[in-house]
Amino acid sequence: MATVALLENEVKYMRCTLCDHFLSVPPIMTISDDGKENQCGRCRHIKSAVSKRNFCYENLARFLNFPCIYRNCPEQVQWNEVEQHEKNCVHKAIQCPLYYQKNCTTIIEINEFELHMNRLHRNNTIYGDTVSKKIGINMSSVYYLVPEEGRFLVYITPEAIFVGSLGAPSKYFTYSVKMTAMNNCEDKCLFFDNVRIVEYEERLHCFRCLKEKCNLIHHQYSKHNNENTTKNADYLYIDKDLVTKFLQDTSNITISLTLIRESENAERNEETFASAVASNTSLLRRYLRCAVCGEYMMSKVFRCEVGHMFCGSCESRVGDCNVCGRQSRSTRYQRCQMAEELASCVLLCCLGRGCDFIGGLKEFDIHEQNCCLKRED
Repeated sequence: MATVALLENEVKYMRCTLCDHFLSVPPIMTISDDGKENQCGRCRHIKSAVSKRNFCYENLARFLNFPCIYRNCPEQVQWNEVEQHEKNCVHKAIQCPLYYQKNCTTIIEINEFELHMNRLHRNNTIYGDTVSKKIGINMSSVYYLVPEEGRFLVYITPEAIFVGSLGAPSKYFTYSVKMTAMNNCEDKCLFFDNVRIVEYEERLHCFRCLKEKCNLIHHQYSKHNNENTTKNADYLYIDKDLVTKFLQDTSNITISLTLIRESENAERNEETFASAVASNTSLLRRYLRCAVCGEYMMSKVFRCEVGHMFCGSCESRVGDCNVCGRQSRSTRYQRCQMAEELASCVLLCCLGRGCDFIGGLKEFDIHEQNCCLKRED
């Protein structure tokens, strides 16, 4: 399709009323009765009293190339490629989130962000995959975290914690947070695990917005859009009352935030799964044993009023329940069909270290008696 390139001074009247960027990302919405005010697709989350799709403009825009919104980028981009280009542009820039230090409002390209941080905010730059700071519950700070791979912005505030990746994707997908306070010579801890890391987007993750100090109309969670009561799902929100109740002394909390690699996360999940399987097997072994003879119940299962269970062989020999002493109200104990169904379909793993046997209850009983790796309970 033939396209026409536009110079920046030619598109000064083709800008979004809300964010002042070019009307180059659909949908384009007319948001005034006189048709002079329009909203670009970047601001689609902002609701307007008047909102009508401007199909006429969109049909013409398909034939145009637009300048990139980032100042140092020389590219002219086709209408249907603008959004993807802006996401990956090497000249992508953001405003420094450390506005509270020296009133810093510098607009920095992401590829020069580390240089800016080292020059003006060295104490907030951390090399490694962990932030560990002593901080009061009412204190807030922003950190630039530089592990071996990837670059990350970290917000720690009384309201929420956030980790956002800057630039190229990395192998870090989640993070964990540990809050520790010393009380009466005893460490008390709160732990949050497997919290999702997201790609940083200034419109959604503005630190001023989080601190309720941002008035930019095109930021979804700014004061201007205070009718938006939905919480940002990308933040780990902190229940201040819970922290105070549990840690007690909140004047000096140590917060340790650690990025987790994909491989480390998989290893953690494997360990957790293995631990859960072993724990469940131990519980089921106890649950499926007869309260009289101690053998596994593989066919008929009977129970007393309280719920203690007996195998079919022992039920005819039991008067009062030999566990709780309760008598059966009828001449026979009631069948426990749930336990029978469980016994017929459950798979159990051997608890012997290094043994990978998994089987049904009957096979498990035989294996357990003969396994040379079995452990003693």
